[in-house]
Amino acid sequence: MAPRRVATPPQPQPKVPATPALVAPTKVPTTLAVNLQAAPTISDVVAPPPSDVISSKGGVSREGSVKSNGDGDEAGSKGGLGSGSSGKAYDENTVDRAVTVTRASTPKYPESLRSVNVEGAVVVRFIVGADGRVEPGSINVVSTPHKLFADAVRAALLETRYRPAEAGGHAVRQVVEQSFSFKLQK
Repeated sequence: MAPRRVATPPQPQPKVPATPALVAPTKVPTTLAVNLQAAPTISDVVAPPPSDVISSKGGVSREGSVKSNGDGDEAGSKGGLGSGSSGKAYDENTVDRAVTVTRASTPKYPESLRSVNVEGAVVVRFIVGADGRVEPGSINVVSTPHKLFADAVRAALLETRYRPAEAGGHAVRQVVEQSFSFKLQK
């Protein structure tokens, strides 16, 4: 008697992930603008300070309200991140006078998120330069519920103007952490 053959179930084949379709850009830039006079920002060299370095005693607080006690007696040694006077970025505890907003720009609520009732808060850390402007390369999004909220905050920060921080009688760069809330009117 011949041995009986038992049918074996077919072995599952490994699934090959689908490759996403590549889409060619419709517009390709033909020029690249590079400002060779611009100084590198501290974030190019040193990681941003931890969240607990930035307090709410003066300057721009985590809640986004701007405040300063103005008496210049804030504790902490005078110093900052980096080396060399042009590379330092101070936190609000190491300046004589923290940054204050002189011309605010409110982030625009992204219409695509408004239409589907998405709310949230964006926390960003950035450097206000000695010229009173946010240094574009220093903007670091700490948390955001959606990229479009972060983009709106980034655009608003670049339009906002500040009275720069002072240390030792000179305008200096300051690290700021701020929160922006996106809430719908009910």
